Amino acid sequence: MAWGVEDLSLTERAVKIIEAGTNVVSGTTDVDAFQEAIEKGFVSMERVDSLIAQLLAEMFALGLFENPYKDVAHAIAVTNTPEKQAIAYKAHQKSVVVLKNKDHVLPLTKEKLLGKKVYVELFTKLYNEKEMETRRRIGNTVNTDEINASLPSLIRNSFPHLDIVDDYHDADVAILFAEPISGSYFEAAPTYLDLQIHEETNVDIEKIVAIRDAVDQTIINVNLDLPFILENIEPLADGLTASFDTFIQAILDVMLGEVNPSGKLPLTLPKNDAAVAVDEHGVCASPNDVPGYDKEKYMTIPYTYEDSQGNKYGLGFGLGYEN
Repeated sequence: MAWGVEDLSLTERAVKIIEAGTNVVSGTTDVDAFQEAIEKGFVSMERVDSLIAQLLAEMFALGLFENPYKDVAHAIAVTNTPEKQAIAYKAHQKSVVVLKNKDHVLPLTKEKLLGKKVYVELFTKLYNEKEMETRRRIGNTVNTDEINASLPSLIRNSFPHLDIVDDYHDADVAILFAEPISGSYFEAAPTYLDLQIHEETNVDIEKIVAIRDAVDQTIINVNLDLPFILENIEPLADGLTASFDTFIQAILDVMLGEVNPSGKLPLTLPKNDAAVAVDEHGVCASPNDVPGYDKEKYMTIPYTYEDSQGNKYGLGFGLGYEN
């Protein structure tokens, strides 16, 4: 995306980037502009080689090639202690953000759930065998369908008072966890990342609609590893929370009222695709050199997402139960 050089062509921007001494370019996999800059002699191969050498020198100095393997057992012994796990768990609890609380549906206290049946499900990518082979190498041995099969028992172990059912048609309350994933596991996105929450980002919206229609109350948590656009999922939720690769138990601690939510959004969530649209010249509808909370000062269209309750999901927003 262009920051202050919107009037330059993509190739001219590539020249500026190389001349400025940039070693890594993120946010795109399009190399055509850089290739043209080199082939037409706008920058020299000596300059490019120098920048690449600087990057590789750091990698070699860190031992990423000759000695990439460390003492894993020692690392686990140092970091994975009960004391440090307790600190981490508390941080996870504090990070959960309550975005929407229609009719004070949250927290789902024991009193509110008395006599009610609960359905739980995780919505995210189902990995193929090739992808699972790679995931297993880094310790991710379980696929999404296996997680969903074990999710009820996992939650029962931590929250035995919940009456969890296997069929959402039998439930009064649904607690759903949406983990959208933008782009392929093995390949970079061909253009800019898709920030919508839908089938293309591995969340089955049609099934969530069916669940919403079958139960009395729907609570949804969205994992925000990107500033996803919530227009497809927020209207389906009576209660909506946001997490950041957070333990499911910690999310449920907040949903069920075990702890009062204190999490705040660390960024502003965009309203829709139009707010973040990028044209063929790489120019974004919102000014990229302005933080999200200030973008609307320089735009003719809204940038910040606003939910059905009038909440604006800007930097620092987050509801509590006590207020």
